[in-house]
Amino acid sequence: MQVQTADLTGTALNWAMSVSLGQDSVKPYGQSWDLTGPLLQPFGVELYLCGGSGMPAAAIKFAKHVHVPSGFSVCSRTYRSYTAADYLIAACRCIVASVLGDA
Repeated sequence: MQVQTADLTGTALNWAMSVSLGQDSVKPYGQSWDLTGPLLQPFGVELYLCGGSGMPAAAIKFAKHVHVPSGFSVCSRTYRSYTAADYLIAACRCIVASVLGDA
């Protein structure tokens, strides 16, 4: 069964975080700021309150490299956002998406 990154919670979110970080054992990232907090800056996760829904949200920059005919590479940064019941889950979803993608 495939679960979208935006829908990950609980054990599935913890498993996806552990896989994203290359760990063999599952840790409770979705329940622990002590585990997840130190990862926000290295992954570039930004926390904010979603204006439309008022829900906690997190955003992460994704670099997209576009190759042009001259052989140069242009890097553009886009944001991808995830909302959740709390900031911790939203942040975990961003980290998972940055490594494993949206699905």
